[in-house]
Amino acid sequence: LAGMAMYVYDSDRNRIENNDVSGLTNNPLIDSDGGIELEASSGNILRNNILSDTG
Repeated sequence: LAGMAMYVYDSDRNRIENNDVSGLTNNPLIDSDGGIELEASSGNILRNNILSDTG
């Protein structure tokens, strides 16, 4: 799960909303790729999310 802020795997009909995700970290050894990854998932709703500095 390294590098992801949210990971949805093999899960359907989820609602992900009203999140503020920043890829910035205080640790220089950690990359800034945090984002939302959906894998093998369908029918999901992503609404009103803010993602910044995510690689």
